[in-house]
Amino acid sequence: MDNDFSHIETLENAVKWHYFRNDLSWPIDKTAYEMNVNERRLIEWVNARASVITGLLKSDPGKVDAIREKLKEQHAPPQLEESPEVLKLDPVKVGREYMKGELSLYDLAVKFKCDYNKFRVWWNRNLSVINAQMKRE
Repeated sequence: MDNDFSHIETLENAVKWHYFRNDLSWPIDKTAYEMNVNERRLIEWVNARASVITGLLKSDPGKVDAIREKLKEQHAPPQLEESPEVLKLDPVKVGREYMKGELSLYDLAVKFKCDYNKFRVWWNRNLSVINAQMKRE
């Protein structure tokens, strides 16, 4: 086994390894692909040189932060956008309509003149109130 990791052992690769594996929880094959390194070679590097990788991460906090910010811009998981329009529906009224058993969730969204996807989000957020209403009636 060749223990020369000089082509892998860089500050940038140490930050990439840490970010992809710890922050994004990527599998090893995707991490190796993104780092442009052979998967088996990457595993060997991490297993043999973990203390060196940690030392690299602590060596220059300014550069580490800069590399990390660049990675966040390129590979950040998509953020769910909060809808600026919050549905103003009465959970009791919606629950009563649902209890009649005639309408599906899609039909309820149409009846209350809502976008179906936004209605589903509203429904899931208000489900405890709707269930409590259904138990009372």
